[in-house]
Amino acid sequence: MMRRIEMSLKNVFSPINIAGVEIPNRVRMSPMALGYAEDGRSTKRFAQFFEERAQGGVGLIDWALWPYRTEHGYFPWTYDDKFIPGLAMVVDAVHKHGTKIVGQFGTGYGWAFGDGPVEIIGPSGVNLLGRPSTPFRVGTPTNAKRLLERPLSIKEIEIIIKTYGQCAKRLRTAGFDGVELMLGAGYTLARFISTETNKRTDEYGGDLDGRMRIIREIIESIKNEAGSDFPIFSKISGAQFTKNGYTLEECATEIVPRLVTMGICAVDVVVGWHEAPVGMLSNSVKPGQYLYLG
Repeated sequence: MMRRIEMSLKNVFSPINIAGVEIPNRVRMSPMALGYAEDGRSTKRFAQFFEERAQGGVGLIDWALWPYRTEHGYFPWTYDDKFIPGLAMVVDAVHKHGTKIVGQFGTGYGWAFGDGPVEIIGPSGVNLLGRPSTPFRVGTPTNAKRLLERPLSIKEIEIIIKTYGQCAKRLRTAGFDGVELMLGAGYTLARFISTETNKRTDEYGGDLDGRMRIIREIIESIKNEAGSDFPIFSKISGAQFTKNGYTLEECATEIVPRLVTMGICAVDVVVGWHEAPVGMLSNSVKPGQYLYLG
């Protein structure tokens, strides 16, 4: 048994090259909502936090960022050039220890268009909980009316696609080594992929290619704005664990191959949606319980 464990871990501390990015080892720090920003601006507290992790030997840091103005300013924003200096400060603190860093665009369930309020949005306005509430609202209204998500218009989808590209360009300007798309947990882009939540009859619905069209166009937007050589990572739920959600087999044989064809350089597999009736974030989940999803 020990020999098997040693064999499975033998490459953990060896370098790996992903899309031209030389990462010193296979240890990756997942993104989290730290709440250290001030009015959307990255602070020295972020730099200190991530520099300590880089000093500890982490090969790749994934930093949760928002491509729109959230309801609260303690999330780091990227929708304007004025945020670039703060982002660059954090990147520099990480890079001086040889660690690489990518920015994950985590949209939660919401979006703010222009100067309007943050709204809970989705492809079709379908909520699997059956009540006017989202299961885990990162960056979405907490003191609002808690309405069911509303369907996005074509024009709004186009705005989101364009914004992703513009924000990715800012990440590259700030020195990031890549960008990651959050396609799991039941967040906005994940809801386009699933037939449970995407009931659209236009070009952004229908078969899997239609349901993944927004992702393909976001990737194209990023390449056009940030450069075709800017690495694009993704995080996706290996299975939804909801009543009629996609399965591990469907994810592995249908969804992930399409992502690779679209230009995704690496896929991080996580578990389930927040609306699923099984534990994902709970301490009651046994270590390694969902290892098979990888």
